[in-house]
Amino acid sequence: MRWMDRHIVGPSLFEIEDALKGGYRGHADRNSMGSSRTRSAFMSSRSVPEPDSVAAAHSTGLTLLSRRELSVRQLHDRLVRRGYTPAAVDGALERLRASRVLDDARVARAFARTRASVKRQGRDRVLRELAAIGIARNTAADAVTEVFGALDESALLNAALARRLRRGVTLENPADRRRIIQALLRQGFSMDAIRRAIKEQGDE
Repeated sequence: MRWMDRHIVGPSLFEIEDALKGGYRGHADRNSMGSSRTRSAFMSSRSVPEPDSVAAAHSTGLTLLSRRELSVRQLHDRLVRRGYTPAAVDGALERLRASRVLDDARVARAFARTRASVKRQGRDRVLRELAAIGIARNTAADAVTEVFGALDESALLNAALARRLRRGVTLENPADRRRIIQALLRQGFSMDAIRRAIKEQGDE
């Protein structure tokens, strides 16, 4: 078989049938990574048994939400990828929102608490990441205000700054200072707050 033939040949009929049964292995002995990609492509292209069914989409949504909290947009995208029609997805989301199983405000608060308390991110970073998962601006702002209102933001920033000032890193070194400021900005702290923290650090 010529080089070109070897690289354009696809899986056999038996492999396709095996994939549809959930057991596709492809050319695993020769290339396990390639077979994994092929298996994923086959599985993602399968349609759900009842793509138009709101009840089926609702049931799938409940299963997904039982594993972790999701925003409306995140769940919408997952249901669409599963193969449900837009009408079925919209109907399922409406039911889930009505029962409060799907609640962007609750998701936003939980997300903000984790990002602030565990990852020690600032307001701006949390707001950006909430927007990235589809949380509406006003909902995100309310969640961030509530969560950060219960925190000492100055202490959060000072702790982040202290972690940067290790192993010979100093604010007196212009290059170090620029890197620290950029890192803290990426972490979600405002420039004004960073300048105040640096000034306080220098006054100590």
